[in-house]
Amino acid sequence: MKVDIIGSELVKKLTEFKNFPYKINNFTSGQSLLSLISTPYPVDMIDLETDDIHIISTAYRDFNKSLFTSFKTSESEILVLDLLSELNTVCQFNGAYFNQSSLELLKETPDYTNLSHIEKFRAVQNSKEEIFSFLDKYEKIIIIKPDNLEGIDSDFLNALYEMIQKEFHNHLVLTLPNPTEGKTHFNSPIEYYDSINFNLKKFTSDNYFNQLLFDEKLEDDQLSVFINHIEEREYVYELYKDGHSWKISEPTTSRFYKFYLTEKGKYRIRVNLTDESVNPRFSETYNFNPSTGLVKRQIDYVEMPAFSDIWLLDYILEHENIKAIIGNPFKYPEGYNETAVIQSTGLDEDLILSKPELFEYVFHKMIDDNTSDYMDTEETQPKKMFLKTMKRYLSEKN
Repeated sequence: MKVDIIGSELVKKLTEFKNFPYKINNFTSGQSLLSLISTPYPVDMIDLETDDIHIISTAYRDFNKSLFTSFKTSESEILVLDLLSELNTVCQFNGAYFNQSSLELLKETPDYTNLSHIEKFRAVQNSKEEIFSFLDKYEKIIIIKPDNLEGIDSDFLNALYEMIQKEFHNHLVLTLPNPTEGKTHFNSPIEYYDSINFNLKKFTSDNYFNQLLFDEKLEDDQLSVFINHIEEREYVYELYKDGHSWKISEPTTSRFYKFYLTEKGKYRIRVNLTDESVNPRFSETYNFNPSTGLVKRQIDYVEMPAFSDIWLLDYILEHENIKAIIGNPFKYPEGYNETAVIQSTGLDEDLILSKPELFEYVFHKMIDDNTSDYMDTEETQPKKMFLKTMKRYLSEKN
């Protein structure tokens, strides 16, 4: 089965192993979508100042855009899409887009403008019609996406993937395992790439129609699955908590489903086909704690808030063993609410709950301490649980 590939050095490494499950028709790596579809700037290899055959080949493709015609006229039915190359530093020059690393190889470096991630995203949106028209020719798109990025890189890539996934329903998703500590997607051990190829092979398996393949994820308070089967089937999604059935969906043809978690516990999702033509399958088990973060920190000190937020301080003093309050000791020479008020000089900042953190801390603390009170009620959304707990707390004070 022949495929086209738009990817990064990661996918290039995958293709170097014998267990890569596809034959390659067209392949480009290290080139962003913007670069691939934009206007060429013709150069010869002699114009590029490097002897590295890999670098010069990537730059040559980047400048001449020769592969885009091959992709547009390709007879391949499948596209493998890995967008890690979108994190490259992309520049705008002469009305087109190129990798900065390509422009720097020219003997006379021209004036160009580096694009931020948000500028690149807007440029992709402006070119969406051309990109979508090109992607629409494929019967199946296999999306390979990372899961360990953070900050702006993560937000940028997730937005690009989401834009494509919303438009095309003929896609499968393979989330990459996290590289081992100290390694990246591009320099991991052989076993890492072997495991990715093993999972890719499942998409071409003779058992593809007779098994439940899905991508799964716990993100914040949402546990979700995405079914890697393009043809329409009807599913029932069942959430298990601590080994017991907890919630169940109505029958649906949606390939994506998520449950909102509110209580501590060990959770997994069971996916069932309504016609029982394929055996049910469980996701991995995930430990969830709604108070992960602030509430699990060791806190010995808390900053004195403004008067309007003093109730937050009162709640914390009631429920935590606070050694002292960080504030103005001259204003509270006898302390506050039987707790000493001191200055923060020389204290470990990791042990101090700061003023901006107070509300978030109390919010999670109330939910964490009172979830059992709402187990058998409809009030399981965090906001509703907080409001009911807050009303009860205030009524006890009056």
